[in-house]
This record gives sequence, structure tokens and C-alpha cells, in this order.
Amino acid sequence: MRVLMAAFSSVNKRSMLVYKDDFRKIEWWRDMGLREMGCRIERMRNQVEANGHTRFVLMVAPDKLTAYADFIRDKELRNISLLSELASHLPEVVPRLDLTLVSAIRRREQDVYMPNDTHWSSTGYQIAAETLLDFLHHPTTQ
Repeated sequence: MRVLMAAFSSVNKRSMLVYKDDFRKIEWWRDMGLREMGCRIERMRNQVEANGHTRFVLMVAPDKLTAYADFIRDKELRNISLLSELASHLPEVVPRLDLTLVSAIRRREQDVYMPNDTHWSSTGYQIAAETLLDFLHHPTTQ
């Protein structure tokens, strides 16, 4: 996959490794739709929180296509994820990992995701942990 800038420390700075099933997610997002996803998540939340003590938090890790959308040359692959819309419909349970990771990438933080892998780097994990902690301490500010 061709990218617009050197977002990674790998030798090939103009390409990005992505997981092949990330492309299948386009169909999955569209087929299920936000309404169905929201209903399924609410059912899980109700089960988890049924004891009155446990808090349900849904951490959704954005894939590389979502996180690096601004930098992908193929415009058809930009904004294929409905993660942002889903999170905005469920602000009380979804910490906005997508926003904090994308923000770091836009600031030209290199290797938020591993250059030759589809997982977060140590920087990405640190950003995710800080986002989760902030969400847990200030749930209404997300």
C-alpha cells in the first residue's frame, strides 16, 4: 500500500503493511451497520453491568487503514471505517483511541504502529493506555 509520507522507520518509507482482512472490514461495517452494532454492544454492556458494580468499556483498536487514512494515496481506502461514528454514538463506553492515535500520527509521531507489522508500537500502546486512563478518570469528557 502506498502512503504519502514517511510515517515509519522502515527502509521502505513510501509503503505500509496492512492486514489483508482490514479490507474485508469495509464490507463488515456496511453489512452490519451502526444500528445493529449499537444494539449488540448494548446487550453486552447490560450483561457486564448487571451486577451494579462492573463498568463496561469497549476499547476498539483502529486498524492501520483507519489510523493512517490521511496519508493513504488511494482515496477509496480513506474513511472506510465507521469507528468514529460508532464511538460518537456510545461516548459513555468507548474511549476515543482512534482520535488520540490519529492525532499523534498527524503530529508526525513516527511508528505509532509497527512499520512492518499491523500492531501498535510501544508508542502506540502508551498512547492507548493514557487514553484509557483518562477515560476511566474522566468518562464524561471524552
